[in-house]
Amino acid sequence: MNRLSAPLLALLLATPLVAAQHIPPHSLPPPISPPLLARPAYDPHPPAPSSQPESVPATEPETPPPFDPPESGLECTPGHVIVGCVQVPIFQERGPYSQAPRWPGVIPYEYDGNVTQASRTLFDAAMAEVESYCNVDFVPREWFHTSWLHIQTSNASNAPIGLGPGERIVNISNFNIHYTSVHELFHVLGVYHEQSRTDRNTFVTINTASICQDCCMGGPCNSQFEIEASSGSIGLYNFDSFMHYPATAFSTGGNTITVQPAFAAIWQNRIGQRSHWSFGDRSTAIFLHQPGWAKIAQIGGSNGPGTWANPFNNFPDAYNAAPTGGDVILRSGYFTGLGLRTKAMRIHAPDGGVRIGQ
Repeated sequence: MNRLSAPLLALLLATPLVAAQHIPPHSLPPPISPPLLARPAYDPHPPAPSSQPESVPATEPETPPPFDPPESGLECTPGHVIVGCVQVPIFQERGPYSQAPRWPGVIPYEYDGNVTQASRTLFDAAMAEVESYCNVDFVPREWFHTSWLHIQTSNASNAPIGLGPGERIVNISNFNIHYTSVHELFHVLGVYHEQSRTDRNTFVTINTASICQDCCMGGPCNSQFEIEASSGSIGLYNFDSFMHYPATAFSTGGNTITVQPAFAAIWQNRIGQRSHWSFGDRSTAIFLHQPGWAKIAQIGGSNGPGTWANPFNNFPDAYNAAPTGGDVILRSGYFTGLGLRTKAMRIHAPDGGVRIGQ
């Protein structure tokens, strides 16, 4: 195997690569993503690398923020129903991400008069952070826009999924929880909750006896935990996602979500975090709205230009095409030609089953 530079070796050790030669990837607990690791904006003239050590995962489980149950009387987008913190079209199936049309890159928005200037500043920061990971631009609404977000202060947080005609209402109950706003903006981008995946039952168990029966618009909350067969998903199940519900979501006492024993020691007290982007969240953002700084490699791919639809078929081309500070996503397979690399970037493998060698 070729020698690795220290910075690249550290990046590889920090990413969710799974050696799949002898061990099935699902038999290993997923790694914990480093907290608060924001992707730097692309700089064609980057400063010299820092000598400071990289961030490491927290040693103690994070305490998820208070969970926001839906309240009756909320205003939401016409033709939708509030399901947890998602506004779902009445006749549309649900899943980890929507396979319906998504925003074309520009997302107009406006603030309701009940949103204070301080809250607007906080939500502006959330939109800017999402922009830094996705090829989207949030722009103030103009008269000619036919679809736009209407952001308002409410007694619960929820947002409609993906693109739709006219006004798309985004309710926020607490602008001070930054990743609650990011979470709702991910709904806008087309992403549902992680536990809606079709493979959910392999990783978590839903305890229906603990689900509140009068908390959701005055009725049962069982619909919050449904699986829809017509759904799209990317990568391995992501316990660390900020799109996952906490263990006690919509509970009358005890856990409504129990992590399966193979993963419980690491994840039972960590699901539902609202403090950082996981590797899976970054991969989902890139998959749905790929920015130019992210490149994809897949053995047997079409050799460019590095998109999900047309990935590079080898690691060196993906590495060379990504700018400093960018991302390289490796699909499952054995990648060769690593060599000595010194350009700073993130390398991650959302599907697992990746090996890198000579």
